[in-house]
Amino acid sequence: MKMKKKIISKWYKLLDFPTSFDEDFYSVLNKVDCSIFTNIDGYDASLHSPKENLLAYLYFCEDLQQRYQEKAIPQSILFDTLHDIVIWTNVHYQVHEELGLSELSWLKRHLSFKLFKLGRLQYCINGSEFDILDLGLKKDDSIIEVHIPEGEPLLLEKCKESLKNAQTFFRKYFPEYEYEYYTCHSWLLDQSLLSLIDKTSNIALFQTLFHLRQSDNSDALLKYIFRWDATRENLSNLPAKSSLAKKIKRAIEEGKIFHETLGFIPKNSIDE
Repeated sequence: MKMKKKIISKWYKLLDFPTSFDEDFYSVLNKVDCSIFTNIDGYDASLHSPKENLLAYLYFCEDLQQRYQEKAIPQSILFDTLHDIVIWTNVHYQVHEELGLSELSWLKRHLSFKLFKLGRLQYCINGSEFDILDLGLKKDDSIIEVHIPEGEPLLLEKCKESLKNAQTFFRKYFPEYEYEYYTCHSWLLDQSLLSLIDKTSNIALFQTLFHLRQSDNSDALLKYIFRWDATRENLSNLPAKSSLAKKIKRAIEEGKIFHETLGFIPKNSIDE
């Protein structure tokens, strides 16, 4: 068990968590029985507290590092990818005011060697969640999902560079994986936003990367623009810290409906 605690402590330091978590983190680490942590596939997060889940997911970073080394994937990509654990620990603290980890099904993708951060964007090996009949794409067909992590401006050139890097990455490290499309299902692709933002804004330019398809009513944008527990009901109590947030808040008060929209990029349309 001592060795597992050393591994957990090592990854806590390597991922550079805020020092404000240190006292609580080491207190929990000293108390928890870490012998129960085995591997990501055999771990049932529902049986454990958010604090225990944080420790477990840090422990599982060690196995993931080994898988990166076996394929000779640069360690810089490993650390960029695993920084999401820090981001979601911060989100948990913001909402619950305590150390812990909640977005476990999402982070399991990283630790299961399916999701990789390549520059500005993240890419996940997955089966399609949607049918796009005119493309001949059916649900569960192999695709690469595109996700947008927080923390950096969503610059068009950085996104294009990331997509080119993804082409190279998957061809080099996963040559056996056959896919024809990158897909993205996000509030950032909602064309309802275009009435609130400038046509040259980062969000508007990001949308031009994708061929857009179906949209579903969704308030997902509130989580990302305000805080993770934001809803229409509690939005009046939350501060709007940006010009976009102020516009969104006003639009919500007026009853405007927002969406999550599906977009796709043909693999063969990206210049490497």
